[in-house]
Amino acid sequence: MKSAALVASALMVTLALGGRASALDLSLRCAGVATAPKSTSEYVYAAGHTSPSWVTTDSVGASPQVVLFELGAAGARIKLPGALVPLVNSGGNAGWWNVLDLRVGESAITGKVRINPLSQPAITLDRMTGDIAVGGGDRAFRGNCATVQSERKF
Repeated sequence: MKSAALVASALMVTLALGGRASALDLSLRCAGVATAPKSTSEYVYAAGHTSPSWVTTDSVGASPQVVLFELGAAGARIKLPGALVPLVNSGGNAGWWNVLDLRVGESAITGKVRINPLSQPAITLDRMTGDIAVGGGDRAFRGNCATVQSERKF
C-alpha cells in the first residue's frame, strides 16, 4: 500500500515538473528566522528574604537559521534546524525528514513533516516569491529560499 502511494507521489512530482525525472530536480537553501520555546532559570534574592530562590522564565526566542529542501522524482525531504526539532522525535535521517502529503503546484509546494506523533509541522513554499513557512505556534520557521547551484567549487 505504501509503495503504491510512493510511486503515485513520484509520478505526480514528475508530471508537475514537466516530465523531468532526474535524481534531484530541485535543491533549495532557505535563510530565515526560527522561533522556539526557551526557558531560563536563575537564583534571585527577593526583597526581605535572606536566601535566594529559583526563578524560571519561559519565553519564545528567535534566531537566524537555515533550512535545506530537496525535491526529486521519489519525493521531497527537508533538513530542519535543531530549534524546530523537539527533544522527543523520531530521529529523521542524519537531520533530514521526509515530506509527507507532498503537493507540487505551479505556484506552491506544500506538505508536512512527522517529527513525532504530536509534532507534524506544515511546510509551504511559495514558488513565485521563494518564501517558506514551516510549522506554527511556538516552533516555526519563516524565510526565503534560493536554488543551490550544482557547480562545484572544489
